[in-house]
Amino acid sequence: MSLKYKDNRLSLSSPQLSPEGLLDLNEVEKIDPTDNSIRVNVESNLGAVQGKKIIRIKPSDRVEMIVQKFLDSIPLISPGSFILRDNQGLIVKSKKSVSEARIKDKDQLYLSTLESERALFSYTNWCQISWLCAVFSISILGGCFGAYFTSSPSPYVYGVVVDAGSVHTSVYTYRFLGDKFNGTGIIEEVSFCDMGEIGISSFKENPAGIRALVNSSCLRDSAPQIYLKGSHVFPMYLGGTAGMRTLRLVDPYTTSWIMGNLTRALDRLTGHNTDSSVVTGEMEGLTGWISTNYLEGQLGDFSIKSSMLAARGPSTLGALDWGGASAQITTEVAKEDATHNITLYGKNYNLRTLSHLCFGQKEALYRHRSALVEEYYKNSSTLPSRLEDPCAPLGSVVAQSLKALFSSPCTQFNNKDLMDKVSGVENMVLFVGSSSIDQCRIKVEELFHYDLCIERYRQFTDELVCIKNTNPPHPQLSYYAFSTYWYLIQVLNLPSQHSLQRYDDASRDLCTKSRNESIEDGVEDKIVDSVCFKSIFMKALLTQGYKIDAENYSKIRFVKRAGSAEVGWTLGHSILVSNSIPEIQPKIYLSDMMFVVLLALSTGFALLSFFFSYQEIPQEYALLDSSLLSPFRTLFK
Repeated sequence: MSLKYKDNRLSLSSPQLSPEGLLDLNEVEKIDPTDNSIRVNVESNLGAVQGKKIIRIKPSDRVEMIVQKFLDSIPLISPGSFILRDNQGLIVKSKKSVSEARIKDKDQLYLSTLESERALFSYTNWCQISWLCAVFSISILGGCFGAYFTSSPSPYVYGVVVDAGSVHTSVYTYRFLGDKFNGTGIIEEVSFCDMGEIGISSFKENPAGIRALVNSSCLRDSAPQIYLKGSHVFPMYLGGTAGMRTLRLVDPYTTSWIMGNLTRALDRLTGHNTDSSVVTGEMEGLTGWISTNYLEGQLGDFSIKSSMLAARGPSTLGALDWGGASAQITTEVAKEDATHNITLYGKNYNLRTLSHLCFGQKEALYRHRSALVEEYYKNSSTLPSRLEDPCAPLGSVVAQSLKALFSSPCTQFNNKDLMDKVSGVENMVLFVGSSSIDQCRIKVEELFHYDLCIERYRQFTDELVCIKNTNPPHPQLSYYAFSTYWYLIQVLNLPSQHSLQRYDDASRDLCTKSRNESIEDGVEDKIVDSVCFKSIFMKALLTQGYKIDAENYSKIRFVKRAGSAEVGWTLGHSILVSNSIPEIQPKIYLSDMMFVVLLALSTGFALLSFFFSYQEIPQEYALLDSSLLSPFRTLFK
C-alpha cells in the first residue's frame, strides 16, 4: 500500500475493503496545519457500505461533500441516494453548508439512505393519520372552549338599603355572589348616594309629603335598575334609625304613617315589596360591629374566595357609632356577658351592645339647651326669652322655639310645672354664645350623671335615655369610630388616630374662637354654633360614658370608609340578611383544571398531526429545520 499527494493532501492511493466490508481506520487523510478544515467522524452500518472514516471538510462546503468524500473510494455508488444523520438521529440537510448545519470539529455523523428514512414509517398512510389527529385536535379544542365558556359562575344577588337617619337619608346598593361562604354572603358595596341632609322624622307635621322624597334622583338612579332588571335580588330594606325611635316614643301613630307612606312609594318605584322597620338601637350597634370587623378583615380575609384565612388580630374590633339621636358601643365578650349571639361565615360570635337614645349629637344638643331653660325656670319661675350658652362661640345667636325644643322624648322633664308651661306656648328663646369652655364642660358632664339623669328626665321602657357607668374596656381592645365621630374629627383637622391630649388641644382651640374666626378657619356656617358643644360632648361620651382612658383612646380609629365600603349599619344588615337567602350554585360544565388538561391534549394532537404530515414531505423539499422535530423523532426512534 502506497501514499500519494492529491489536492495538497496526503492520502492512501488505493483504499481497500476488508472481507467484512469495513474500511480500515488507518486509511485516514493527513492533516495540513495551514488548512482551516474540520474533522468529522462518519460511520455507516449499511449493508453495502459499512465502515468508519474521518473526513476533513471546510466549513463553507456543503454537507453533501461529506457523503461524496466518504463514498469517493467505492465505485458504482451514487452519493445522491445517501443522507447524513447526527448523533441524535436527526437528518442533516444536504444542501446546507457545514457551518449552517452546525457541524463542529470531531462531530459524529451516520450514513443513511432516503429509502430507509421513508421506510421508517412505511407501514401505514401517515397523511390519513395526520388528518385524523387534526380532527381530534379541533374537536377537543371546540368542545373544550364550548363547555368552558358556556359554564356560568354563581350570579350576583343585589339589594338596596335605605338608611333613614335622624339628620340624613342615604341609599346603598350591595351585592354578593350566590354561592355564599359557609352560609354568609361576601358583600361588596356597588354604589352609594345621599338623598340630602334631612331625616324622615322631620316629616312628622306632613307625613304624606314623605312620598316626594322618593322622587330624589339618588333613589331613582339606584333602586329601579336593580329591581326592574335584576333576576336575583334580596328585598329592598328601609330602616328608620334613632330619629324614628325618638318620634315613636311620643307619637307612634305618626311614625307608622311616615313609614307606611314611604314603603308604599318604594313598592311602586321598584315593583317589589319593600321591607321596612324602625331599627332598634341594639340592632344598629350590632350591624355596625359586623361592618367594622368585616371591612377590617377580622371576620376573615376574603381576597381569596375559596379560603377564609385567619383573622388579622388576636381579637375583633369594638365599634363606636354616634348618630344624630343615639350612640352605640359594641364589643365581643364572653358568652355569659353577651346580649347577642350571631353566626357569620361559619363562626359564632358573642356580642354585647349598648345603645343610648338621646346621646346622639342632635338630641344631646336639645338636652343641653333645654337644661339651660329648666335651670332658669327653677330660679325665676318664668320662661326665658334670652339665655347665655357657654358652649356656643362669641357672636353666636340661635333662636329656638320652646315648643319644638321640648317636643322630643329626650327633653321630657319630670318637672311637671315646666312641662305644663312650655306645652302650649309659641315663645322663642335666643341662645347667645358666651364661649366659656370650663362652664361648658361642667354642663356637659351633668348630662352623664346617671342619678341626676334619672331624676331629671322621663324614662321609657323600650329605650335607655341615661348612661349608667359601664365596665372599663379591655386594655388591648381597639375600636372603629364612625358616623358623627368621623365628621367631628374632620372639623378638628385631626388624623384618623391621635392621642387624647391632641384632641383636647384641638377642642380647646376651637372653643376659644369667635363665630367669625371659626368660619374664617373653614367651619361651615350650619354647624359653627354647635361644634364646640359636640367636641366637649364627644370626649365626655367616650371617657365618662364608656370609661375609655387615654391609652384606649389612642387605639380608636376614626373612619368613614374602610376598603371599598362605608362603615355603618347598612353593610352589616346586608351581611346578616345574606344568612337567610338560599345559595345559588354556579353552573360548571368544565373546571379550570380540566380545561387546561384538554387544552394540552388538543395541542398534543395538533403537534402529532404536524409531525405526521411532515413524513409525507420528501427530504429534499422539506422546509423545516429537523431540530424542530427532535422530540418526536427521539420518541419514535
